Amino acid sequence: MESLPQIPGPQLARFRGQGGALDIDFLQYLGSGVHAHVWKVRIDGAIYALKMFRFGNNFTPASCFHVELSDEEEIMYMHPFNCESRAYARLHEANEEHVAIPCYGYILLDQEQQKRLRKRDTTCDWVKDWYYSDAYAGRPVQALVKEFIEYDNVGARERGLDANLRRVTRAIDSPKTARALLDNMATLHRIGILHRDINNSNVAQGRFLDFSTSWTKPHPCLDPEQIESSDSPFHQLGITDAYDVDLMIGHWNQYHPPKRRLWFRAAQSQEYLKRLRSYSKKFKDSRNFIWEWTQEYPGRPDLCRWESEDMGAKQRRSKRDWRKQCLRRKEKAKQIGQHDGLKIYQPA
Repeated sequence: MESLPQIPGPQLARFRGQGGALDIDFLQYLGSGVHAHVWKVRIDGAIYALKMFRFGNNFTPASCFHVELSDEEEIMYMHPFNCESRAYARLHEANEEHVAIPCYGYILLDQEQQKRLRKRDTTCDWVKDWYYSDAYAGRPVQALVKEFIEYDNVGARERGLDANLRRVTRAIDSPKTARALLDNMATLHRIGILHRDINNSNVAQGRFLDFSTSWTKPHPCLDPEQIESSDSPFHQLGITDAYDVDLMIGHWNQYHPPKRRLWFRAAQSQEYLKRLRSYSKKFKDSRNFIWEWTQEYPGRPDLCRWESEDMGAKQRRSKRDWRKQCLRRKEKAKQIGQHDGLKIYQPA
């Protein structure tokens, strides 16, 4: 099995290294999150960051988004390892790898490599933390090989103003970096990736570190017809990513004087629009506001048309042309009814 996951859409290739069997030296434990542990490793003489995903199905099921999948499909589309692998594979085929820390492929740690890791690992309980029980005995550990970068690694449990400032500075260190983060988020949406977890811990200098909760088109939760018929489709249309970026900009402003504050935003500010005289006439409630904004959002990831043979043409298409195409598609949309006072449109 050379590429994973084995479902329609982008697939990540296996990490080859310089030879056949990989010689992995576990050098330093870097940290962990909900889905994985990260180690600094040496593979065939080169330094990398190895992200090793926990066993177990510790992810949000598709049923929470009004999508019913089989158990196998649930793993393929929603498991953190598969989510991150598909996102990096899409970035590679779309030639947009600059928006994230580079990933060089996946590896599966065999029993011998796991024994070597357990000898060095003094931070985790392999039974409780890694779900390493009889049910998973003998199962290879799924891991991604990424570029190792030096940055201020703030622990998830560190609290206080100093720790928060370090997180903010690591993610955004200047207005230029904040602009780059906005462009990188728009790039993800343009090529059909919904991140779903943008925050200061998952970003370093405007580039994304983590895609373990992302959805990549084609994806059952990014089907336009399913989204349009959903009671609460807003978290699937890209607006939550935009609001998360704006929240990060807000964190930057909290720690900097007025002269250094950032005034640009990824999403329209509802607080500003509420002060306009025309607001009460145009929007009856906040749900109408969000729905209207998402319908006009040119970078909706669910509108990405993925065909493997068309990726070359998509690479050559400029961002401006792509936005115009999305706007034209929205203008051609036909209203097909209403739900709780909201206008429902059928994508063209």
